[in-house]
Amino acid sequence: FIYRGVSLSTGEQVLPQFSNSFQSLFKSILTNVETRFSSFCDNEVIVAAEVFDPANFPKEKDDLAGYGVKEIGVLLKHFKNVLEAQGCDTAAVAREWTQLKLAIFCHFTNESFTNLWKRMLTKKRILYLNVLHLVHIILVMPWQQLRLSASFLASREFWEIGGSV
Repeated sequence: FIYRGVSLSTGEQVLPQFSNSFQSLFKSILTNVETRFSSFCDNEVIVAAEVFDPANFPKEKDDLAGYGVKEIGVLLKHFKNVLEAQGCDTAAVAREWTQLKLAIFCHFTNESFTNLWKRMLTKKRILYLNVLHLVHIILVMPWQQLRLSASFLASREFWEIGGSV
């Protein structure tokens, strides 16, 4: 069958060619994404910010006690001036973090990242006022947009440079 001057065929011989092309394209995209965003893995603040992702929470309650303690410390140190300017009681953050992560573990483990923090920042804000200062800062930082659009950026760049595999 010919369509606009291109011979189209079906059958068992086309599937392996398509599969090989698809795998090569997919590997190339992954390589480009890893290269582009590799510096994020080295930034301690960005790594620490992942503590707020419910997908990273421990699966067992026994592992919850130590979860995020170091990361919260990194974030407190890094954003100290901003937090103090906002009137945050940084001494209360550790206590609130303990309460907040227990509440998330017990009641909100199936929530998406966006839904969890929308709920916490609107309906539970008064309970976790100080630690939510940190969450708010993390949510408005530009890297959260990257979290949502990294694959689109990499794919667009791939095609803009010619899309060669």
